[in-house]
Amino acid sequence: MSINYIEQINNILQLKSLKSHLVVDLFAGCGGLSLGFEAQGFETYGLEKDQDCCYTYEQNLQGKCEQIELTINSKLPAASVIIGGPPCQPFSVGGKQKGLTDSRDGFPIFINAIKQVKPDIWLFENVRGLLYKNKWYFEEITQALQELGYIIEWKLLNSVCCKRPRDLHLDKPARTLTCRNLAGATGDMQRIKLPDGRRRRLSIREAARLQSFPDWFEFSGSETSCYNQIGNAVSPLLAFYLARSVRDYLESSYRLSSEELKKYTLPQQLSFSYLS
Repeated sequence: MSINYIEQINNILQLKSLKSHLVVDLFAGCGGLSLGFEAQGFETYGLEKDQDCCYTYEQNLQGKCEQIELTINSKLPAASVIIGGPPCQPFSVGGKQKGLTDSRDGFPIFINAIKQVKPDIWLFENVRGLLYKNKWYFEEITQALQELGYIIEWKLLNSVCCKRPRDLHLDKPARTLTCRNLAGATGDMQRIKLPDGRRRRLSIREAARLQSFPDWFEFSGSETSCYNQIGNAVSPLLAFYLARSVRDYLESSYRLSSEELKKYTLPQQLSFSYLS
């Protein structure tokens, strides 16, 4: 793993003074998304049901993390921004893709949160499986959010474009980290090739670095819990660049009138030119 890469994430992902807008992070996990936003100067407030994730969030970030199992009736604080990663298992190409029949589907909760809070801007991330077998559901989600008065923009992102680390023993980008290939004893488990030909499991710190967590970020809980937190997290470095885009919008004077909004009937694909 490149020393320059490790220095990069340690230097870029430093918490800034919280003098900006409040960001509410739904399904916050251990705080990968929130870390990127705090490094851009946002104040964050996480909501997450897993106790270990909440401990990790609060021991590393400046924001509070409320331990709660979110429902469509959950009361949320006023905020300029809502972000989140609704549970991806219902749509993951690595899973059964049950979509709406999966009880873990968090999109109704996310949509109701937007309806309740009415933030200036919102952002959610999910797996690419939402654009395949469940593309029809993605279209229903975007329609519901458009009806709340928002312009929808989306893009399938590969976080390699954010200078993600090289593989630990091959000269190519590291594979995507998941709970399955970190915590599970499976054939596709992430391993390091040793000089004598044997392979060993990644350490928690190595996995965290590959997911772009800086070295000062510590995880709470059992070994399995820590691997799951890392595997479920959004890359903080990717979140940092997304947060910059959100900050630029909030600091700009660019807003559309209600009449101009009516011209936007289809979701627009984003182009993050500065991620390359």
